[in-house]
Amino acid sequence: MGIRIIKNLEGIEFLAIGAVNGSEIIQARNKIYDTKQTTPFYKYILFDNSHCTEYNITANDIISIADLDITASRTNPNIIMATIESDHLIFSLTEVWHAHIEDHINKTRSFSNRHSAINWIKSHIE
Repeated sequence: MGIRIIKNLEGIEFLAIGAVNGSEIIQARNKIYDTKQTTPFYKYILFDNSHCTEYNITANDIISIADLDITASRTNPNIIMATIESDHLIFSLTEVWHAHIEDHINKTRSFSNRHSAINWIKSHIE
């Protein structure tokens, strides 16, 4: 079904719904990081994959996604990035993504539910 982006005063939510592919995720990330003027003002980004039923994504896509997130973190080094895993998928691509970003983004964590992710974000917002 695709990607939905919700922006509020403090952060951005990136919702993956149904089957998503790498190019959709990259396009959505580019839209999230649309200008260097807006990214520095967000305190968090929540990647909610809990409703994702299928990933059609390559290793190169994951590297491209990680590179976009690293670039955003350079503009805003205090940004918090939280990921909610899908209940529908047997394996997670978050670990592969995290391996690429772990030396660049200080506040990132993966969760199995929205409640835990939101509580963690709130506890880290400065």
